[in-house]
Amino acid sequence: KYSTKIVNDAMKRFHSENPYKDYISKEQLRDEVDISQDWLSYVVESMANDVVKMKRGYALKDHSVSLSDSDLQLTVKLEELLIKAAYNLPKVDSLFSDDPKKALSLLHLLKNNGKVIEIKQGLWIHINLIDKLKHALSEYFSSSREMKVSDFKKITLSSRRSAIPLLEYCDDQSLTERQDDIRVKGDDLG
Repeated sequence: KYSTKIVNDAMKRFHSENPYKDYISKEQLRDEVDISQDWLSYVVESMANDVVKMKRGYALKDHSVSLSDSDLQLTVKLEELLIKAAYNLPKVDSLFSDDPKKALSLLHLLKNNGKVIEIKQGLWIHINLIDKLKHALSEYFSSSREMKVSDFKKITLSSRRSAIPLLEYCDDQSLTERQDDIRVKGDDLG
């Protein structure tokens, strides 16, 4: 009973301090309650009526992410700003300087909903632009076997600061494959 109360209180506190997060990670909950992983698993299992077990963590069943009207407007604004920024990957503070911490939380919410991608720590892009990029790369590789960074910058109309992380993302997703200083068509480009 005592362990159940500690876990329940820790989860309530987490949800109240992080209203935009769906769940608390297993590691964070274990650190919060300071009990062994095995005992924590047992306690959480015993709380099955109150706790939702997720892939990487837990949530109280009565918790749901709900946005205020102003937060909803901010998520729409963030999406619009990302689409407008195109392939010049903006950082959070340049997207919304009034409250970068809130903007970051909302970006992570959008990421969990599959609307944006964090290309590299702090660099964001809208998912629609990734689809356009795949199409542009397919078109490019239909007439060229290899691509230089300068070619990619022309395709995306981006600066080197954005082009390099975006190219690395393309490599990671097998859209392109790096061979020394050039890129060739990746296996997953289609």
